[in-house]
Amino acid sequence: MLKVDGDDLVSVDERLKLEPKDGKVLDLDSGNEYTGEEQVSMNFWVCQPSIFDKIESEFRKFLADDNLAVTSELYIPKMVQEMLQAKEIKVKVVPSGGDWFGVTYASDREKAVADLQGKTDAGKYPSPLWP
Repeated sequence: MLKVDGDDLVSVDERLKLEPKDGKVLDLDSGNEYTGEEQVSMNFWVCQPSIFDKIESEFRKFLADDNLAVTSELYIPKMVQEMLQAKEIKVKVVPSGGDWFGVTYASDREKAVADLQGKTDAGKYPSPLWP
């Protein structure tokens, strides 16, 4: 979830286990409920080159930990939040106005293919997308 002041990102809180329930969105980790209207990030980040030294350093630490590298992910929003708290970066928020969906795991593929086909059928995307 995001906290925004104007177009400045104040904080980003990565939520990993969200599930629809009774017309709301339930966070299975915290038990918090959301309306589904909250501002969120779909991890589409456009960054200045200066951010990559920190990301590379964290990535090297991540890869050096055999347990993490096999079973987990390195979450960009968590790194961004750490840099925001340390006042190392400023982040501008640009709303997309579109509907987004995530593709992280192989199990996400079927839904993504169906969603993209629906957008193609509705004329939102050309077919083929790339000639």
